[in-house]
This record gives sequence, C-alpha cells and structure tokens, in this order.
Amino acid sequence: IGQVIGHGRLMDPPSRNAMWRFGFPNPVDVKDNELWCGGQTVLWDVNGGKCGVCGDPWNETQPRAHVIGGHYANGLLGRRYTPGQVIDVEVELTSNHKGHFELRLCPLFGYQVADAETENCFNKYPLYLEGQSTYKFTIPEDSAKHAILKYRVKLPNQVTCTACVIQWVHYASHLNGTCDDGTMAIGCGNQEVYRNCADVAIITTTGGFEPFGVIPTVPTSQNVNPYALKLWNKTKNGEIKEETLVVRYNKYFPFEFKIQCI
Repeated sequence: IGQVIGHGRLMDPPSRNAMWRFGFPNPVDVKDNELWCGGQTVLWDVNGGKCGVCGDPWNETQPRAHVIGGHYANGLLGRRYTPGQVIDVEVELTSNHKGHFELRLCPLFGYQVADAETENCFNKYPLYLEGQSTYKFTIPEDSAKHAILKYRVKLPNQVTCTACVIQWVHYASHLNGTCDDGTMAIGCGNQEVYRNCADVAIITTTGGFEPFGVIPTVPTSQNVNPYALKLWNKTKNGEIKEETLVVRYNKYFPFEFKIQCI
C-alpha cells in the first residue's frame, strides 16, 4: 500500500520556502509544501529520527537548502516585530494529516553559516499560544482536507534581534503505529514531521540600531511587503479593489501557469 502524503507550509510569517508566493525576491520552491525531513521512511529508517532544523533531510549535503548558507536562506526578513508582541500565524495545509504545530524562536548573532540556527537555540524559546500555557496548536478535528489555519502566539518579552528565525514544526498524526503499551492505533509510533523556517526581526520601537536586511518599516505583524505582487479586482458595483496577490493552489489561475509567469 502506497504512503499517503500530507503537505503544508508556514505562510505567516512567510517561510523561506514560501516567500516567493508573496512577491519576495527569493528563489521559487516548487515543493515548498514538502519540507518533511525527506519523508517518513527517510526520517525514521534512514536518519534515525533526525531532521534538518528547517525540514531538509538530515543526510542532505550541507549547508542544506533551507538553512543559512543554503539556496533559500538569503537574509530577507518577512516580518518585523517588537518584544513581547502577540503575532499572527497562518499555516496552509494542502493535505491535512491532523496532529499539532509548534513554533520556536532562535535569535541569531549574524547571518553567516557559522551563526546558523540550531536545535538547541530553538528549544530555548518556544512560542506560547496567546493567553495559554502551551506552545502546541492542535489541528481541529473538523478542519478541511485543504485547510488554512490561523492562530496567535506571543514573542518573548526579553528578546530583541536584528535577525531571528522562527521554526514551524508540524507533527502529523494520521498513520497507524505501535503505541507505548504495545497496541496499534492511528497516531502512534513514527509519524511524518514537517519543518519550515521564517526570517524575522524583533526590535524595540525606540530604535537604536537598524535591522539586518530589507524589512518593512512598520513594526507589526501586518507589514506591507515592499515586493508584494498586486491584483486589481473589479467588484460587482464597478469599483476597483487592489489586493495583495498570494499564490495558492487553485486561486486566480492554475498553479502551473503561475509558476511559468514568475
């Protein structure tokens, strides 16, 4: 029986693999919803459960494609925040395999390979859900197969950085596996894992230093992307409405055509 593949990506803050969907001048990643550590077999049978911090297979030649030094990590900051801010999170699941999400933060000292994000760094700063004592967002049971999920998390009060990385991890829970008590059940055992990384800045509103890289000017999660693609929609009453174009599957025109245009 063939394995059914789930897919997803972090859209807000825009992950390195999905930045092109918002007009950022980052390379197009046509498999930006497949950063799943190489797949369940590679993750568990080949690499013993180890995965690159941004979703690349552990055994991929370093620097891996989505970490600092790799093809998709180019210092473009997709969001600018302030310490302690409650920020918006959006995840698009193109194939929903349930489970839960976790977000973590890693402040960087620079943007060279030697400064690269690490698992230990991410583990220091889990991002807790707004008003809750958990950093795990459980995917609602009634969510659609293709789902866009939105929630909010709180940044640490004491952290500032001209370059930080937010790591999104999706622990899927749809495969049948062996539970701790020896029984078999859906969600037990070795499941699929997805990871994305997003580059952001966290600075105080009083200034004192300039953020690294090209970033929006307003320190909020609702930043205006200076590279944003625009779409002019004509409404029924004849008015013209300008919208930011986000490239998604089956939106505006076919995904394949959009790839050719970019």
